[in-house]
Amino acid sequence: MIHSRVVLPLLAALTVVFAGCGTSTIDSKKAEGLIQRSIVQAGNHASSVQCLKDVKAKSGGTFDCTFKLTDGRHGTVTVHMTNNKGHVTVSPSDYHVQ
Repeated sequence: MIHSRVVLPLLAALTVVFAGCGTSTIDSKKAEGLIQRSIVQAGNHASSVQCLKDVKAKSGGTFDCTFKLTDGRHGTVTVHMTNNKGHVTVSPSDYHVQ
């Protein structure tokens, strides 16, 4: 889990719709942008964020993205899909630093 100085400033849950109109896949670039912004909001900086491409939007499903912080720490974040249209949430407990 990310140390408290990373997750405390984050919103209780970040929610964004990642799918484009008429598509049933997650927009990986938007997912990466959300994670990048949440890391910055927590007072850190990511040198890279990567999510799988062509993840099919599925209610109740999850997918993991990886990140590397500029201080050398790295980890994963689990993104939760709440419907089949690309609506997802990320909570502070979804971040795992290794």
